[in-house]
Amino acid sequence: MNCERIQELVLTDYLDGQLTPAQKQHIDGHLHECPQCRAFVQAAHQTAFEPFLHAEQLKPSESVWQTIQESIEAENAKINIFENLWEKLKSLTLVPNPAVVLATVVTFLAVGGMIQDKIHQQASAKESSEYLESLSDMPNAFVADGRGFVTTVEQYFL
Repeated sequence: MNCERIQELVLTDYLDGQLTPAQKQHIDGHLHECPQCRAFVQAAHQTAFEPFLHAEQLKPSESVWQTIQESIEAENAKINIFENLWEKLKSLTLVPNPAVVLATVVTFLAVGGMIQDKIHQQASAKESSEYLESLSDMPNAFVADGRGFVTTVEQYFL
């Protein structure tokens, strides 16, 4: 872990004693080797932890606790509704074999690609035939020489 992560854990869990033994051992090892983080722990302990060691613990009124509990229960109810809905949707779309689903999707994509390619080819052939028909409808007055070069640009370059 880097120093920034260690310092974050010091502020959130280390001083409160909320780490697992492995995490605490890892942080203690880092603090043993890193004077900057060690100084950070001392400063955090003095400014954020020690002032509250001997502070009087105030207990909120019963109505405040009741409001907090109702808010938590309402939030949990919302979460449970969405979890239940998700579970119901998952049960409706039971897929016994994901490989079959994948093969089906790939097949649909391949067939769709072939159909799209065929449509593109037909449109292209139609455009080509329309272009050739439009060329055959051109008046003979534009044909300047016997080779069929129509415009002066064509005649210039050839």
